[in-house]
Amino acid sequence: MRSLSLLCAGAVGLCSLHAGENPDQVLEKQTTVFDSGAWAKLLQNPLSPITRVDLETSFDFGIDPYNGNRITPNIKFNIPARLSEDWWLLTPASNPIVFQHGVFDDEHSSESGLGDMFQSFWLSPNHSSGEGLFWGAGAIFLFPFATERQIGLRTWAAGPEAAIAWQNGPWTYSLTAHHMWSYAGSGDHISETFFIPHCAYTFDEGFTVSAMIPADYDWKNHRWLLPVILDFSQTFDAFGQPFCVGIYGSYYIKTYDKMPEWGVGFRIVWAMP
Repeated sequence: MRSLSLLCAGAVGLCSLHAGENPDQVLEKQTTVFDSGAWAKLLQNPLSPITRVDLETSFDFGIDPYNGNRITPNIKFNIPARLSEDWWLLTPASNPIVFQHGVFDDEHSSESGLGDMFQSFWLSPNHSSGEGLFWGAGAIFLFPFATERQIGLRTWAAGPEAAIAWQNGPWTYSLTAHHMWSYAGSGDHISETFFIPHCAYTFDEGFTVSAMIPADYDWKNHRWLLPVILDFSQTFDAFGQPFCVGIYGSYYIKTYDKMPEWGVGFRIVWAMP
């Protein structure tokens, strides 16, 4: 099973900077008054240098050929490291747990277990302003940690990855892209290109509406996986910490065998100032 579908269902959740505010300025304001809009947009930017943990669960349906379903809790996190006054190292990662029924063998088959892990490393310049252009580049690695052969790819893979974002007022636009090749393992060779165009609008009260298309092209089998995801989230203060909760729905414009036709999900994001 292509682990991308697990990412597609949860490639969301994030939060907002007012004009001229960088992450350090948002943290300074946090000591006096919680600005949910500023935190909401900050989390919507994939290049924000903040520590965060995302707990997501997606529910996917209509998986051919047996009309199967899949439940995927996913743990995602980013722990940034400041390398100098000018540069950050960002480390976004995700590791799903999969429960699926009617996907392999027949409509009564069932598999569950840990999925493959994705780990990225990006170098990104420090930004003096919370608006304008952000960018980062580095590499992504796939580790075949899946405990069942029907859940993971059974191959080690890696490749270049880059992200770019633009924030202006309540709007956030971003694009993340990578290409991965397998280099070891017992599974089939993979060569896949993955990119996520993303657009979000954040209100002052911390409510955000966003849309994205986490597209994947499989060069070996010449096929697309193309879901459209619409997401609604709210950022708030709890126990003196920024939290974000959201719900989302997905519809697959392009899909193939063992992949879903549609899905829904929810998530909780914890940011650590």
